[in-house]
This record gives sequence, structure tokens and C-alpha cells, in this order.
Amino acid sequence: MRRGLGRRERSTRAPGAIVLIACEGKTERDYFEGIRKDLHLPTRRVRIIDPPATDPLSIVVAALDARREAERERGWDAATDQAWAVFDVDDDLRDHPGAWNTAIQRAEGRVRVAVSCPAFELWCLLHFQDRRGPMTRQQALRSLCDCWADYRKGAADYATLKPRTPEAIRRAEELMAMQARDRPAERWPNPSTNVHILV
Repeated sequence: MRRGLGRRERSTRAPGAIVLIACEGKTERDYFEGIRKDLHLPTRRVRIIDPPATDPLSIVVAALDARREAERERGWDAATDQAWAVFDVDDDLRDHPGAWNTAIQRAEGRVRVAVSCPAFELWCLLHFQDRRGPMTRQQALRSLCDCWADYRKGAADYATLKPRTPEAIRRAEELMAMQARDRPAERWPNPSTNVHILV
């Protein structure tokens, strides 16, 4: 009998899904880094990526690059591993719809997108209250500061939000269902977020 015959090859990959998250800003990065630390997930499993710029296309490209690197280095299990691009619907969509469409087209099938309109602060705000009517980025920030006295822009402390997360998920799901019913033609109506799917 030849040596090694009948032996199972050992996988060089440690068990568990790989999740790559390219984020637009510091608030998002702090939030997802807080989740990673709270769950004691190693950075080789959950990696937060800083793109070179904050426009949606740069964020998607950073997520794609990280995915390609993971595919080369550690293998990629399409059934469990995920790459995400997290960004806001803001002036870029109104001022540069072509760039937005390019970002979404580049993401399709390889990178999932977590989009908040008007801003990521909406997702944080849903931990405290329902939001149904349109708002500006500044209104979302003011409302969040009213609910969360210790909040400051660019520092989303996950520990504060953690106990409220189930309620935020419920509110986000209800908001998505309402917008799908009332405004089905709009891809990201104001207000809306799908960050809960990543969370």
C-alpha cells in the first residue's frame, strides 16, 4: 500500500466563515470592530477594511480586492464567506448616479452592499426609536444625539447599542417592508437601511 493512501488531506483553512467589511467612515468601522471584539472573532475571520476613498465605487473595489486576496491566500467558500461594502446614500447618488450604478454593477455577485439612507446614523438611531419619514443626514445625526447623549460623530460605541440590537433589527425590517410596499420603484428610499442583514 502506498504511503498516505487512504489518509484524509488536512485543510489549511481554519474552520469558520470569512467576513470582509469595507466601510465608508470611522463610525462604521468603530461599530463593526466593536462587534468583532465583543464576539471574540479573530481578524483573520472578520476583517474591517479601510478603502482609499469614501465614494461607493472605491468601497466596492476595496471589498473586491480583499476578497481576491482571501481567495488566493486562504481559499474562499462561496457558501459561507462574504465580502461587504458599507456606505451611505448621500449627495454622491444625486450628483453622480453613473458612478453609483457602476459601483452596484461591480458589486453584483461578489460583494454584498449594506446601504443606509440618508446615513449610517439611521441604523444607530433605530436602536432607540422608529423612523418613518424622510430626513437629512444632519437631522439623523441630531436625532441620534438627542437619544444617545454620549454619541459623537465618528464614534459608534457598540457596547451601548448591543442590548438594543434586536429592536433595531425589527425596526429596520419593518422600515424595509414599508418602503417596499409604499415606494417599490426606489432602490434606497429615505429613510432606509439594510445594515441589519450584515449584523
